Order: sequence, then C-alpha cells, then structure tokens
Amino acid sequence: MKPRIYNFNDYRTYLREMFLFFKSQKVSMRKIALNIGVSNAYLTMVLKQKRNLDLKYLEAFSDFFELNISERSYFKNLIKISDNEDSRERSEAYKNLSKFRSYKDNNAEDVITHKYLNNWYYVAIRELSFSKEFKEDPEWIQKKFLPKLKLRDIENALDFLKKNELLAQQESSHFNCSDGIFKLP
Repeated sequence: MKPRIYNFNDYRTYLREMFLFFKSQKVSMRKIALNIGVSNAYLTMVLKQKRNLDLKYLEAFSDFFELNISERSYFKNLIKISDNEDSRERSEAYKNLSKFRSYKDNNAEDVITHKYLNNWYYVAIRELSFSKEFKEDPEWIQKKFLPKLKLRDIENALDFLKKNELLAQQESSHFNCSDGIFKLP
C-alpha cells in the first residue's frame, strides 16, 4: 500500500517508505531519480542525512508521488523543519504542520510542547508553581510579574498547564526533551 505522508513526521522516513513502495511496483530508485531530475547518488545522500533535500525538487517529487496540494504543503513543511538553518522558519513550518489534524493526532506531545515553549509566561508560571508559596490564583500570579500580565492570559496559561498536567503539584509535570520539537530552536 502506498504510504500516506500524513503518517510521517520525518521526510526522510517518508522517502524511504515511498522508495520501498515503488520498488514493490518494480520502479527503481534510479528511475525515480531520473524522473525527478537528480542523481541516484544525491537521493542516497539525502536518505543518509549527508545532504538536505533542496526545495527546488519539491514539485518534481510531489508530481512523481502524486501528492495533492495539502500533501505537498505537509511535505514542504517536513523538509523545512528538518533542514532549514533559520530557527524562525523552522518554527513557522512547525506551526503550519501542527494545523494538520493528523499531525496533531500523531504528535500530540510535540504540539503541547511547542505551545508551551512559545508562550514565555507559560514557562514562568510553571516554574513559579515549584515554589512553596505558589497559589493557583491569577491575581496572586499577576503580582509576581513585571511586566504585568493580563488576568485572562494567566487564566489561559493555568488552564493549559493544568490540562496538560504541567504544574508542579501534578504527577506528570515533566517533558521528554529528546528530538522532535526540541530541535526547532
């Protein structure tokens, strides 16, 4: 069965699976390379992480793999997250990718982590929750911050932190900091 791009969070893994699929259809990697306009060696280096996939080949891959507009966008954002040197562009690509329901479903922890890390006061309130005098009171928390935070922002942060069990007094108040979203910065 042809792999669905939405089931992947790494474009190289997707490419490997696509090449295996085409191999089962009696289409060689050499033929794929020829159709896309690259060398077989280039594809091998991309798969081995010795080269990055140049976005100028995105359309050729997308056409050969018969990806629709949405799938092309997903593929492009996977490439940007993996290979782009600019952290702002990687973060923007991640935001775009996290709009896809299938990505959110398959990478729920990363989506939560990204939201947490992109709101400085979520991190600050969580850290404050480790103090002995901490109170889950938005007005008490507001007094602890300069610049002053809006009460509504504090309430949203508390809701998010409680829902995701990230406050100090909650059992699973930790993150798995390996790979995934943590390579964005």
